[in-house]
Amino acid sequence: MFEDIESESLVAGDRVPTDHNGLFRRYCLPGGRYKKLLSGSFMRLDESARRDFGLVMMRDAREISDEALQALFHGDWRECLTASWLAGFARRFVIREEIATRLRNGQERHVGKGLCFSLVRFGDSTDAFTLSSYLERALGEPSLRGVQPWALGALMVLEEQLGMHLSSRFLGPDGAWSTWVEAGFVENSDASFWEGVVQGWCDFAKLVAQEFPEGV
Repeated sequence: MFEDIESESLVAGDRVPTDHNGLFRRYCLPGGRYKKLLSGSFMRLDESARRDFGLVMMRDAREISDEALQALFHGDWRECLTASWLAGFARRFVIREEIATRLRNGQERHVGKGLCFSLVRFGDSTDAFTLSSYLERALGEPSLRGVQPWALGALMVLEEQLGMHLSSRFLGPDGAWSTWVEAGFVENSDASFWEGVVQGWCDFAKLVAQEFPEGV
């Protein structure tokens, strides 16, 4: 399955490093992974390249130890970003609270997409409330141009899954989302657009999980 893409990662069974430099080289650097995660550009790859990227992500997400995943998350922003996406791909709950705490504390710079993705993949009401709490604060700071769009999209995806209604207070003509949108640049002012972006990430992870069953 991985014969054409092993050069971008260690082959199964190789020793996994535990120091931060080694973790960065192992999980963040191959194929420019952290750059693709930062920009979301992996979703714009052609079908074959996107599949290869997802399969290696899922393998690494399942094989990384809890200790290495935690160490990666507490590294620099590139390591934290990668750890968040890995946790989301394989639904690794071991760093769930650290992810929630980082978002609640406003430490989302560079890593926010990964935080939002992992929370929506965890898929519990607790994760929805974490996103809602972040949005209540962050949308109230119009000068803060952070990950509000992706957080709102993640919340809307979770609402659909869980039958919750938390985003409605942010939406509407006089809602905090409209105020935040009007205060500066945003790629798309339609909240449903961001819901679609996050749903696309989730659908991709689910597809890869089906194609690469656990134990393979």
